[in-house]
Amino acid sequence: MLESLGTILQIRVSTTLQVVRAWTLPFAVQCVRWSPDGSMIMLLGKNRIRIMAVDPRTAAHFYSGDQTIDGNMGPDAIFSVEAGAEGLIGGQWINNATICGFTSDHLQAMLYDIETGSVAVIKNTKSNKAFISPSHSYIAFLTKQDGNDFVTILKSCKNVHEDTSEWRVMQEFSAKTSDSSGICWSPDERYLAVWEGMLEYKIQIFSLFGHLQATYAIEADIPTTMLPSALPTNAGSLMSHSAAGLGIRELRWSPSGNFIVAGDYYDRIRLVETREWSECISFDLSSIASSRAQTDSALGWKEPSEWESNASDRTIQSFDPFGLPSVLPSTQGELNRLNPKAGISWLEFNGSGDMLAVRSDNLANTLFVFAIPSSSFDGPPSLLAVINLSCPISQALWRPSKTKSEGTEFHTDELSFMSQTNAIHTWRRTRSEAEDLQIVEAIPIPIDAFAAKHASFSPDGRTLTITSDDNTFCCAMDAVQSNSHSDYSQSHL
Repeated sequence: MLESLGTILQIRVSTTLQVVRAWTLPFAVQCVRWSPDGSMIMLLGKNRIRIMAVDPRTAAHFYSGDQTIDGNMGPDAIFSVEAGAEGLIGGQWINNATICGFTSDHLQAMLYDIETGSVAVIKNTKSNKAFISPSHSYIAFLTKQDGNDFVTILKSCKNVHEDTSEWRVMQEFSAKTSDSSGICWSPDERYLAVWEGMLEYKIQIFSLFGHLQATYAIEADIPTTMLPSALPTNAGSLMSHSAAGLGIRELRWSPSGNFIVAGDYYDRIRLVETREWSECISFDLSSIASSRAQTDSALGWKEPSEWESNASDRTIQSFDPFGLPSVLPSTQGELNRLNPKAGISWLEFNGSGDMLAVRSDNLANTLFVFAIPSSSFDGPPSLLAVINLSCPISQALWRPSKTKSEGTEFHTDELSFMSQTNAIHTWRRTRSEAEDLQIVEAIPIPIDAFAAKHASFSPDGRTLTITSDDNTFCCAMDAVQSNSHSDYSQSHL
């Protein structure tokens, strides 16, 4: 795990927090990022990027002597980018050999090959983000040309003469949108979903080669139509819906590729199936917990009252069940403000794609978990759990790997979430042919006045790093003696 404080960078073993590498840097580090394979670190500072090798042998492999590296960084620095007048405000790993830097005012994005030093430039990017395909073979950018939105796709190509790879523009096409907000790749990389900003509800589906496959658009008080691009404009099927209002806030493609799920600023969730490109179901998150029909098979869980006052003994507390249907505490977002904090703020499938977790800013204290069918819907998705906390949830995340208990047929999925309190919360679902069990727990963090705000799992899912706003962090891992409890190592800076 990485730890950065000002000009000091340390690498620690997550299980013991022992420092294994440390550097004193000639500039203040604003952000650090691991390479996909974990062998290198990207350091982002004001108008500069540095790439450091974790293993000195990696540095020896990359370093050719032709690059100008700050001598104060030592031999572990393998690549350096210094910005000119255009400035440098962000960076991103594309794969283990390529990084992307973004200039201020959305002037351009630059792809750097850290082995050869070659640079590819993408002009007039709309956002400081590269949309990377699942295999890291393609990159998509949203760009602006003559006042219109475009999608630019680059492909990693082999240079047979120099035995190297380079990024080349493969396709560039109009997004057919007014103000594109983002791009989402399908798991098989055959399609891209491009969606509008908050003022219009529209999703455009393109093939990898830029052919428009379908358009999903909703206008206020007008039935929506999903139109495959090869059919006449009256060939789509009409679907009933509520008025569109503001547009899409969150969009995901299911791991199976069978569904696209979109959440808007009014707590409306819509699922589009990708075989016929048609809406298969839509529902209102804000009212689902109070519906007897939709909560028939769901379990309600609430944070145990006053449990934090007894948390000093570090005892893991089970959540209390509560009956459904139920009216949940909610707030009304201020939709007349710029970038309103309202509606669906997070949704994510688990690794196998058979569950969907959702959080809304209008129901800030509540987390919803749904079961998602593998191919088609006979009705609304089955609600599995409604989890209610005493404070707003600041983050939720799935554990990366789906685990199978050794010697059994049990499969466990785990969701971790926090609410800026002195605890990390977990929801576990353990399934077998014989039973389907849910466990929800509050796990105290053994650091006084620690407010858990953000967390990230290690790639193998074995370690969870939890951070607060005051330069405090801790690591959580499964205790050896128990499958349901977590042990903690800690550090206070």
